[in-house]
Formats: sequence, C-alpha cells, structure tokens
Amino acid sequence: MSALRRRPWPVHPLLLAAWAILFLYGGNLDELIPADILPSLAWAVAGSLVLVVVLGLLARDVRRGALVALSLLIAWFGWGHAAGSLPADPPVRVLIGVGFGALIVVAVVAARRLGELRLAALTRGLTILTGLLLAVAAVGVAPSAWSAVSTVPPPLGDRPAPTPGDRDIWYLVLDRFGSVRSVEAYAGATPALPAWMDAHGFEVAHDARASYVKTALSLGSTLNLMQLDELAARMGPDSGDEEPFTELVRDHAVG
Repeated sequence: MSALRRRPWPVHPLLLAAWAILFLYGGNLDELIPADILPSLAWAVAGSLVLVVVLGLLARDVRRGALVALSLLIAWFGWGHAAGSLPADPPVRVLIGVGFGALIVVAVVAARRLGELRLAALTRGLTILTGLLLAVAAVGVAPSAWSAVSTVPPPLGDRPAPTPGDRDIWYLVLDRFGSVRSVEAYAGATPALPAWMDAHGFEVAHDARASYVKTALSLGSTLNLMQLDELAARMGPDSGDEEPFTELVRDHAVG
C-alpha cells in the first residue's frame, strides 16, 4: 500500500476517455441505447491505454507518459466542443489550437521536470478528478441506461425466411432533402436529383410529404406500416423519450 501511495497508478487518461464517451451519451439519451456506445467506449479506453503505454516507454516512466497522454486526450475530445461552442472565424479556431497546444507543452515540461513527490501527488489528484467526472456522468445516464436494458420490445411475430436467389432490398432515405416545391420556395433553386431519378427509371413521388417532423418518428411509422397515435398516447404529451421510436427503426415489421 505504501508503494502504491508513492507511485500511484496513472489511470486518469483512461478515466477521462471513458468520461468523454459517457458525456456524449448523456447528451443523446433519447436516441441511443447502452449497446450503441459500447464499441466507442471500448475503443476510447483501449486507445488511451495504448497511448499511455507508448508515451510511458518514451518517457521511461508511465506516470510521466500519462501526463502527456492526458493533455493529448483533452485536446482530442475537447476540440469539437470548443470549436462548436465558439464562432467559426479562423482566428478563433487558431486561438483554440494554440490553447490546446500550450496545454500539451505544459504537460510535456511537467512530465520532464516534476520531482517524485509532486508527480505522485499530481497523479493522485488527476485520478481523483477524472474519477469524479466519470462517476457524475455514470450517475446521470444510469436511469436511462437501466430503462433501455430492462425494457424488452414486444415480438414482431414470424418472418419469412430468405431463400437462395432472393434479391436484396435497399431502402435509401435522403434525410432532410426537401421536395422540389419546398427547395424552390425556400432556397430559390431547383434540385437536380428528382429529374435525374426520373430519367433513370426511378419512381419519384413528387407530391409526397414526410409523415412526421422527425426522422425516427417518420421511419418508425413507415417501416412498421402503422401510425404512431397509440404509442404517442401511451407515452403522454410531456414525454421527450425517443427510445421507443428508435426501437421501431432498429427492429421493424417490414424487415
């Protein structure tokens, strides 16, 4: 135990990587289930582990390598959030890049110059901080994740088995592609795609309209050959949960 206090395990990059994925999941609870994030979570943690090991070998001390790895991961996961929340002007993006670059330089200098006691204290502090971030994120997504895992969708009944020689059916959805009428009205231009599809033998429903305002609702209705009135009534007017509609798309009657 005393050796662990002197040389604590530098797991803070792994905790930060896991937190970053759970943080994104927490912002999209209505559209994702836990199984959707497992591959990203595994890749993020594994990638951070590889980064720590490689930098630890270069620095000849895994704790020092972990400091640099943490700064790189903060820049990697933080760039999109920082760039998306600030104006898209080139000078602003340059400043963001300079800020992350400065953080990496500080981490490299600290990794090279910190003494053993300060390095151990910093490693413990960063581990506690990232552990708290991960715990808060986990608590925030736990109710929704448990609901998704514990809810079993009703069976759709027997389906015909494919036979050799059956053709594949591809259902292409050009999400947010407006009709000719709407594009002409709002953009002042005539889209070329419908005419091209007409010329190549496609049947184009020129006067068609989306059945619902959101993709998950529209696809859930279309792919299950039903209106969503009963489901909407069961959920209630104040519900913002899109998971039932997402399940209709994942496992649908048409399929």
